[in-house]
Amino acid sequence: MRGFMVFLFTIALGMLIIPPLAMAHGGLAKDIAALDRVIEAQPADVHALLHRADLLRLEGQFQRALEDLERVDALQPANPETAWVRARVLIDQGREAPALGELDEWLDANPDHVMALGLRAQVHAFVGDLEGAAEDYTRAMAASTTLEPEWVTTLAEVRASQGQPEEALAVLERGMRTLGPLLSLQLPALDLELALGRADAALNRLDAVIASVPRKETWLARRAELLERLGRDDEARRDWAAAVSACESLPSAQRNSPAVQSLMQRARHRINDAVSLQS
Repeated sequence: MRGFMVFLFTIALGMLIIPPLAMAHGGLAKDIAALDRVIEAQPADVHALLHRADLLRLEGQFQRALEDLERVDALQPANPETAWVRARVLIDQGREAPALGELDEWLDANPDHVMALGLRAQVHAFVGDLEGAAEDYTRAMAASTTLEPEWVTTLAEVRASQGQPEEALAVLERGMRTLGPLLSLQLPALDLELALGRADAALNRLDAVIASVPRKETWLARRAELLERLGRDDEARRDWAAAVSACESLPSAQRNSPAVQSLMQRARHRINDAVSLQS
């Protein structure tokens, strides 16, 4: 389940609180020191405390960040932004379960906050609440003006892990209608087609992948293997031969790599086996 946590949210979420200039210059220590001076002069400056807490989070100074958030709680007990920052501190500490309550509090006040919905979906998935993850990913996609491919693929993974391959495939199809036939969406869709026993649909997806990629040899080999499984040996042999030709057309440095040489050897072996069977 930890794989669900590997999204590119950390930078994006941090930028919602931190001015982009501070991050762009990489001057976290300098900015923290500047906020130290502000807070020393104005100890009740809630904005400065929240800002410093988030910078401290990015620096890995989690205890100091939590102390700043406790100060904000004392000054403004009902400020939901504290929950938003604290949730990310807890997640960065590896404390996903308590972070969930903080995200709930933030989203109660900001129900269409796209990044928070996406982050809570990850936490739901991490703690094993797949239905909660699916609901939050769906809400995030509905609330966003743009569609993130990672949300689509992860929602599809959640549905597939729930034993709903048809719904997982439908999620990917909806994503491709908006984003186009991205390879990152086509490949899981291809795997789902195969899992559902839809060989022709899988072949069609492979054809789309082959048409879209500059390096075709691996995908031609995969198509040949699928055709062999379907008993379509003549077509498979043509694809194996096409894979060899694609390898041979590569520049020498790529053609002589171990992976390409191994693929060529396998393809030639399959072609020779097919010829022997016909003899």
